[in-house]
Amino acid sequence: MPRRDTTTRRQGTRDDMSGVARDGAIKLAGSIIAGLCGFLFVVVLARGLGVNRTGAFYEALALFLIASSLTKLGADVGLIRMIPRYRELGRVADLRRTILIGLLPVLGMGALLGGCLFVFAPQLAELVAKGEHVERLIPYIRVLAPFVGLNAASTVVTSATRGFHTMIPLVVVNNIGRPLLRPLLAVIVILAGMGGIAVTLAYAGPVALGLVAALLWLYRLLRRVEDRASPGSLPPTPTRRLASEFWRFAAPRAFGAVFTTSVTWLSTLLLGGLRSTVDAGVYAASSRYIHLGSFALTILFLTISPQLSALLSRGDNERAEGMYKTSTNWLMLSSWPIYLTMAAFAPVILGVFGQEFVVGQTALMTLALAQLFSMAAGPANTVLLMGGYSLLNTLNTVVALALNIGLNLVLIPRYGLEGAAVATLASILANNLAAIVELRVLLKMSPVGQGFWTVALGSLFCFGGLGLLARLALGESLLSLVAFGVVASILYLGLIWRSRGVLQLTVLRDVLKARGRKRYGRRSEIDPEVGVPPIEPT
Repeated sequence: MPRRDTTTRRQGTRDDMSGVARDGAIKLAGSIIAGLCGFLFVVVLARGLGVNRTGAFYEALALFLIASSLTKLGADVGLIRMIPRYRELGRVADLRRTILIGLLPVLGMGALLGGCLFVFAPQLAELVAKGEHVERLIPYIRVLAPFVGLNAASTVVTSATRGFHTMIPLVVVNNIGRPLLRPLLAVIVILAGMGGIAVTLAYAGPVALGLVAALLWLYRLLRRVEDRASPGSLPPTPTRRLASEFWRFAAPRAFGAVFTTSVTWLSTLLLGGLRSTVDAGVYAASSRYIHLGSFALTILFLTISPQLSALLSRGDNERAEGMYKTSTNWLMLSSWPIYLTMAAFAPVILGVFGQEFVVGQTALMTLALAQLFSMAAGPANTVLLMGGYSLLNTLNTVVALALNIGLNLVLIPRYGLEGAAVATLASILANNLAAIVELRVLLKMSPVGQGFWTVALGSLFCFGGLGLLARLALGESLLSLVAFGVVASILYLGLIWRSRGVLQLTVLRDVLKARGRKRYGRRSEIDPEVGVPPIEPT
């Protein structure tokens, strides 16, 4: 390829990633708050209720979150893709009905599944618990049941706001409001001696408040775009055709969306049913750490999805692949050090919940290693979805979820926590590997680009190798963890700084310098009729 074309393509990727960097910085701030508050909630729960009632809470929460994930029907991803697509195509008149087409079935399904959870709580409790724990679990399930539809609808509405290229509603509602309220309310009810049922209500209550706030915000964004619509916008599409177009894409994702939730929570449920509620509590608390490292994947999914949808709609696969490769580098850059540290110092990290939780150290190590591969695959499933291959993504999910269930049923009775972790590892590998191969065949895309091996080998040396040496030499203590963390971080930051150009990290610096200017680089403004960064001619 001529040098001029290569330079132009790199500049295009840089412009695209500057938008991701700015939105990602906003989401990062919110994710840090959400992660810390979520972790604090687990600590309060584990310390305040003990391992038995913690296990009961998390088994009920697993049922609640899986039901909520099913309730979304794929409408959240559908709106993330369709809203920027319709704005790109000048179909502003279709936006309002598209949102209703996505939201109303979710509310109906939420009422149905929530009612089923409430009515069949005793039967569900018998499936996922044993002995005296069955009666303890029933009220937890019933407290959460009415919030299934509200939780799903809140996710769908905040996802719809992403289609208008703003992170603020999602961050304020999902990453600041709800996470801050939960540990605060949990501390209050535990100190008041109100027990686990009140803690469950403290977890669920903020969902309703968040939904109201998100709806008001979405309405404001929609009105703004409609008021600015140009006279040349296309006429409304017939509602039946619009609904068909939306659900052809979103419906296959209805099952696919369950994978991310089920692959973690299903193990908790099966541990409770096949082993004990104590094992379920330990595994659930251990797996909460995994979310501390996966924040980067969530951020990238939310920030790059609208841009990928617009680029792939235009047929600009080169720009989309540039975003994919750079995003993968950024994912590994931020998450691999966290997961490698978890693997090296699992006993110390789990000790925060109490000594009875340290038995989950091998499971935590296995889950952390699984996430290394997941992050190395980059946002592969996001690219596949935004390319319109939602059915293929769903097929991948079916295979991975079946593998997860099968291995759990075989391994949990014999190996307990460790067996559940191995089942999760296998399903994560299968799902991500399938997406990588499909992207290579269908879109000629690969996650491996410049800087990939720099990040991988640098992380393995600084946090994997040095972490094991520090644990062997200094022992399993908080002091050794802190000492290792300081040394490893200094070495790692030095390595990354030397490779900042290849990793496109200068984009982050430029975004911070340009905070007071318009978005997306030199031609910074988002066209209100298009809603994506302007594409410069190549």
